Amino acid sequence: RVLAKFGKCKAGGIGKRRQIMITFLVDQRGSLLGHEVFPGNTNDMKTLVPVDRRLRQDYGEAVAEAPRVVDRGYASLKNVRGLLRRKEPFLVAVRAKPGSKELAFLEGLGTREGWSEIADGVRAASLERKGVKWVVTWNDEVAGRNGDGRRDHMEKAKEGFSKLSRAIEAGRVKSRSERDRKVGTILARYGMRRFLRVQGARRGLGFRVEETGVREA
Repeated sequence: RVLAKFGKCKAGGIGKRRQIMITFLVDQRGSLLGHEVFPGNTNDMKTLVPVDRRLRQDYGEAVAEAPRVVDRGYASLKNVRGLLRRKEPFLVAVRAKPGSKELAFLEGLGTREGWSEIADGVRAASLERKGVKWVVTWNDEVAGRNGDGRRDHMEKAKEGFSKLSRAIEAGRVKSRSERDRKVGTILARYGMRRFLRVQGARRGLGFRVEETGVREA
């Protein structure tokens, strides 16, 4: 089994070197319980199920029945549904993406201006649904930082598309499939699939780039 593979790195985009993924299991004091090793191209969210299975099968009752605390990099709504089916207690952080049908019920919380201020620049609200308590927070500082980083990535992606256009004009891109492959690489590298829309010309290899207008903190 080959573990060293190209995959997304923490700095963003696809790394230039092969990597492996190691997931650590710790208790509430931060003491190491164990670890799992995955191929370097594994999505973080896909590691939760095998790790949870190991906690239930290979450890004592105290660990097997302990609440799962999962950060948003490893959590997804699919994983939350799995924890609910197994009736396991959990504290999970997930990002509420705009337009998510599964989280549409959170609109009942109203706008963040009406939420309780729990710290300077931080507001929160909560509701219960089907036995699960959902707590939603908004952090002005994080929202600003995320927006700045996204704008920087968008500019780099647009620069990449400009270089691709020049390569097309110079005849270095030979087909639409090659163009589309390069477009996909740029979008993935800078995490812009939701924020930039690329449409190819009806004739030739040209294309145009538009911002989708999606906003996400």
